[in-house]
Amino acid sequence: HHLRRRAPLSLERFAAALASAALSLGYSSEILVGHRVALGAVAVALAAAHVALGAIARVRLPDDRRALAGFWLLAATFSTIALALLLGARASVVAWAGEGVALAAFGYRYAYAPARRGGALVLALAIARLAWVAGNARPEAVPFVGSDCLTALAIAAACAAYAFVHHRRAATGADRRLQIAAALAGGLLVIAAVHGQLVALIDASSERDRANGAVALPWLAGALAFAFAGEHLR
Repeated sequence: HHLRRRAPLSLERFAAALASAALSLGYSSEILVGHRVALGAVAVALAAAHVALGAIARVRLPDDRRALAGFWLLAATFSTIALALLLGARASVVAWAGEGVALAAFGYRYAYAPARRGGALVLALAIARLAWVAGNARPEAVPFVGSDCLTALAIAAACAAYAFVHHRRAATGADRRLQIAAALAGGLLVIAAVHGQLVALIDASSERDRANGAVALPWLAGALAFAFAGEHLR
């Protein structure tokens, strides 16, 4: 009704739309208990519906930022839920990281700051999820090519891509701070991943005393890289 008449959504109607979307997924989860793929498909459908609503609202209600923010936020939320349901733990965090980069690019493409902030939030969620999965995982048989290490490196690459999107657009203010935070997070992920793999190698080595000093190397290299970046990119 509001989209057809180009009338901004009132707070009450907007809240009702949010509640309707939440209830749709809630009832679906009750009906589809134990059917992750089917529930994931429902989440994909809800995400697609809100992407379409956001695109229509951008054309029909270009000045109603609350409606735009709500539709895009719900689309991103349902996409994140769908990825977690349809993919495995490690695949879902990589997909979330890619989603964060896409949201940043989308936010610049359409001059929409909440999307860029949402991208940072999804990246943070991916990092937190990785920490949980890796913390409960068994030691990997082959260092540096195991799933945990490769997942961490993939998320680090996504953090670097997120920072590059901001850098390419000459970000300022809050976006600049998000750019720096993403770059630091990506660098720390690489260091932590390499450190963890070196620890695994040392534990399996017969010359642990000689090898123990190697764990300091990634932190030293990381400190030098951060110092160089801080000097040349300020």
